Amino acid sequence: RKDVEVASRNLAIARSGYSPTINAGYSWSNSFTFDYKNPATGDPITIGDQWRNNSRHYFQVGLSIPIFNRMSTITSVQHGKINLMMAEYTLNEASLALQQKIEQAYADATSSLQSYRAAEKAAAASAEALRYATAKFEQSKLSAYEYETAKNQLLRSQTDVLRAKYDYIFKTFLLEY
Repeated sequence: RKDVEVASRNLAIARSGYSPTINAGYSWSNSFTFDYKNPATGDPITIGDQWRNNSRHYFQVGLSIPIFNRMSTITSVQHGKINLMMAEYTLNEASLALQQKIEQAYADATSSLQSYRAAEKAAAASAEALRYATAKFEQSKLSAYEYETAKNQLLRSQTDVLRAKYDYIFKTFLLEY
């Protein structure tokens, strides 16, 4: 945004080259010599008299109308317009990139929520499978290996629930940011 403002001001400065300019000036000078003598009488002239007699004042006033300045003003204005357009395009590009990042963060958060819900369902199913496996194990219809596999599956499912939950929380905070 600041680049657009700067480019806009630079364009206004370049356009000011079309305006005429007025300048004024004043200068003053003086000179004296230590052993200066009056040529007519030969008497020495004091420094104070020299200071008053040799004092010069200059006034000047000028007007510059830019009728033809080797196209420099036109070129500056065109460069200013191009720079302004480039700054606007850069701002637009940054805005679109930000919008894309926000939409991606939203999609990630939505996906994380769905993963979390699926992990909860899988954990519930694993818990139910462990309940059945426990009943079968107690009746000696299931081996110890299959029983431990069911317990490990429940543990893995609960771990997946926690991972999905914290991933969802993180992506939600990221989206809010």
